Parts: sequence; structure tokens; C-alpha cells
Amino acid sequence: MCGKTFAHPSDISELHDCQKCHLTFPSLEDHWKHIQECHPKEFHQCPECNKMFTNPVLLEKHIAVHAGGTPYSCKLCQKSYLRERDSL
Repeated sequence: MCGKTFAHPSDISELHDCQKCHLTFPSLEDHWKHIQECHPKEFHQCPECNKMFTNPVLLEKHIAVHAGGTPYSCKLCQKSYLRERDSL
């Protein structure tokens, strides 16, 4: 346990963890500040929804969702899918 105390059990669900260094932040704003200051080159942010990715390829695939694209297609029927597992 981290040793933090909370006034209400619901406060725990509002914590935000850094996936890179495993620090915990009480607000999303504090979490974003930490990422921008400590890990700016390690995360790639979606310009549409601000979701963060550790891999630029994953970000590219995610951006296709906003564009309405379906990056994966079945090799047999050529039908397109949003997720690779659906195209198999």
C-alpha cells in the first residue's frame, strides 16, 4: 500500500497513475502536467481526444478511429475492420 489516506472510499477511484513511473496523482490535470514535464518524448498524445500512447504506431492506428477509418481488412473478403482481431 502507498500509505495515503482518503476521506471517502470514492476518492480512491479518482486517482491517476503514470504508466511509465507508477506515480499516482490526485487529479487528471496533475497527471498530464507530470507526463508533459517528465516524459514528453516517451508518450504520444492524440490531437483529437488527448489519449496518450507509448508507441507512435498505436497512436496512428488510434487516429484512424477518429477519421472513421478501418485499418484492418480480411484477406479473404476484403471487408474492413477497426480491430485487427476482428479481421482474422
